[in-house]
Amino acid sequence: MPISSASAVGTGVAATGGTPPEQSASCIVAKTAAGLHMHMLTIDGYSRIKDGSDRRKSITSVTVYKVLHCEDRDVPSRLVAVPLPDMGVHLGRLLSSGVGADLTFVVAGETFAAHRYILAVRSPVLLEEIVSGCLTKRMEARVFKALLHYIYTDSLPEIDEGETTDMARHLIAAADRYSLDRLKLICEDMLCRCIDTSTVAATLALAEEYKCHGLKKACVQFLMSGSNLKAAMAAGGFEHLRSSCPSVPKELLAVVERG
Repeated sequence: MPISSASAVGTGVAATGGTPPEQSASCIVAKTAAGLHMHMLTIDGYSRIKDGSDRRKSITSVTVYKVLHCEDRDVPSRLVAVPLPDMGVHLGRLLSSGVGADLTFVVAGETFAAHRYILAVRSPVLLEEIVSGCLTKRMEARVFKALLHYIYTDSLPEIDEGETTDMARHLIAAADRYSLDRLKLICEDMLCRCIDTSTVAATLALAEEYKCHGLKKACVQFLMSGSNLKAAMAAGGFEHLRSSCPSVPKELLAVVERG
C-alpha cells in the first residue's frame, strides 16, 4: 500500500511525577485498497534520569489510529510511450557494416573489422593488447566474434545450445582478462544453469580460478544435493580439480562433514 510521511499533530502524553517528559512523534499516512486514508501516529515520551547525567528513559509509547474516508483521485494514463534504449542495436549495425573501422583482426583465418575507440572505451586492457598485437593469439575465432558483439551491444549473440557451456567458459576467461565485469557475470549465470554431474568438476575449477563466487556456490550446492557428489566423482574430472585447485576438495570435505 502506498505510504507517505506527514508532520505529527500536537498530541501529548502525560507523565506521573518528575520532570515533564520530552516527546517525539511520527505520523504515517497509508492509502488502503478500499480508498481510505489511515493515519497512524506514534508518540514516544521520555523523562530525564535524575542522577546528574543527561540520560533518558522511555516512559510511554502510544500509537493512535484514525481512518478517514476519502475519494480516489483519478490518475491520468500515460499518453507518451518511451521506447527502450537502442544504442546497442545501432552499434551492432556499425560492427556488422564495418563503416569507419580502423582496425582489422585475423583470427584463425577469419577477418574482423572494429573501431579502435569503441574497444578502448569498453576496456583499456583490451586497447593495450591491441597495440601489443597479443589479442588474437589467445582466442578462438568464434569466441572473439562473441566478445566483439558484447563490446558493441552489451549483449551476447545467439549461441547454439550445445555450445553454451564451452562458450561461457571461454568468455569468462576473456571477461576476466579485459575487466568486462558484466560479461563475466552473464557467463557465470549461464554456467549456473548448465551444471550437471559430467561438468561440475571442470566448472568448479573454473569458478575457483577466476573467483566466480556465485558459480562456486552453485557447484557446491549441486554436489551436496542427493547423490550428485558420488555421481560426479564417478564421471571423472576430480583428479584435475585436485591438481589445479587442491583447496577445493578440502572445502567440499569440510562441507560434507558439517552436513
